[in-house]
Amino acid sequence: MISIAHGPLTSASERAAYTKFPTGNHVSISDNQRKALPDVNWVKTVYNGIEVDKFDFNPTPT
Repeated sequence: MISIAHGPLTSASERAAYTKFPTGNHVSISDNQRKALPDVNWVKTVYNGIEVDKFDFNPTPT
């Protein structure tokens, strides 16, 4: 099982949840996000976004 954080880890409750399970498998959405809790077992960074230049824009999607 993994845990994914989708925002900054700034609140006390978020920090408590991650530090309670430091050996769990945690996934960040940026390398910067990991700085808030460096002792957590971050297993991967999966960036939150897409490379827009790889897709054609369609103003009227079907």
